[in-house]
Amino acid sequence: MNSRTKPLTETYRALRSAARTPRLVLLLWGAHLAIAAVAFYPLFRHLNGALAKAPAGDEFLRRFSLPLFGDLMRTGRAWFEGFGQLVTLVVVLTLLWNVLAAGGALESLLSGDPSRMAHRFGRGAGRFFGRFLRMGLAAALAALLVAGILAGPIFGIRASLDDTAEGAKFWLGLAGLLVALLAILLVQLALDLARIRVARDDVRKGVRVFRQTLRSVLRRPWQVLAVWLPLAAAFAAISALYLAFRGLLPPSGGVILFALVLAQQLVMFARAGMRVALWSTEIALADRKWPAAPLATRLAAGTRT
Repeated sequence: MNSRTKPLTETYRALRSAARTPRLVLLLWGAHLAIAAVAFYPLFRHLNGALAKAPAGDEFLRRFSLPLFGDLMRTGRAWFEGFGQLVTLVVVLTLLWNVLAAGGALESLLSGDPSRMAHRFGRGAGRFFGRFLRMGLAAALAALLVAGILAGPIFGIRASLDDTAEGAKFWLGLAGLLVALLAILLVQLALDLARIRVARDDVRKGVRVFRQTLRSVLRRPWQVLAVWLPLAAAFAAISALYLAFRGLLPPSGGVILFALVLAQQLVMFARAGMRVALWSTEIALADRKWPAAPLATRLAAGTRT
């Protein structure tokens, strides 16, 4: 197979794999929708009450307006202070769900038993929760460290410039931000690969596996970026279509608002499908880079731990 077309072929296979697991995609999408509704529904009710008779209400529901939102925060300060606590709860629930979803999804994708998807998902979510949570905490610290090492010198040079070099400071700041985001992305991809290895081989010492995987990813980052970039480009194209559709809508109307919400949820459903596809490509990459240990070796390791 041509090395230039191999990433596209693997992406196509991953998308087919996601299409063959619609229940998993639906579960991921539905869970994120339910968590988001915890904060979105009270916010929607508040905005609907505040903007129901305002001329800019329909336009605000269709397109976010920062000045209008600032006015709403000033007039409803007490309500938004309580809403901040609700947002914090949503963030915590999202982080915990991501840990559970990783274990459940990997068990569903890796397990060959014929049991129902819900059973496999629940089994993996509970079985790997502790290990995946510790690995996630280690990844958060690693992301800060790697981003600081890679982007720190750029921000240091930017800070040493005087105020007359505004153009250079802008571009250095942008470069530092992009490098930091790239570092965080590499750590996240390394975390995915490490979790795959732990779920596949039932390894107990997940943090150690993550450190080993991160070192390998940082030495050859293009290998993991090659499996991420095609899916990221596909999702960017879907998002661009959504933004174009939103721009074509008239400024008001209940049917228009319903169409906008429906299109938005289709994008979120596609995002869940892309996540399953990414796991599939990462599983194939992990199998190539770190072949599964023989069954006897894994059983012996489990006995020792």
